[in-house]
Amino acid sequence: MYNLTEAFARLAELTKNGPTTREALLELAAQVLTETEGVSANTAQTVAYSGDMPNGGKSDATIKALQASGKPVRVIDGSPAAHLFLSDAFKDAVAKTFDPTWTKEYLAW
Repeated sequence: MYNLTEAFARLAELTKNGPTTREALLELAAQVLTETEGVSANTAQTVAYSGDMPNGGKSDATIKALQASGKPVRVIDGSPAAHLFLSDAFKDAVAKTFDPTWTKEYLAW
């Protein structure tokens, strides 16, 4: 498994000569840690999403309530994988690999 520094190094290696392959990006994505620093996945509640909820609420309130209760909480979007996927470098690699006409702005996730 790659930590964030290793994941960016691998991404740079994959894209140094231009677009990479879909398979290489998928393999990289599968190998990046989804652990939140300082929180054990074995004992923590895992929250995969920390944005707006379908009912109009915010999951941040739920996360804060869990943390306030003393329960360990693992929020995936605080993980190395999330940081990689949200980076301009990764979005650019995805855009160039999947469709050279895309830009990282097109992939506004």
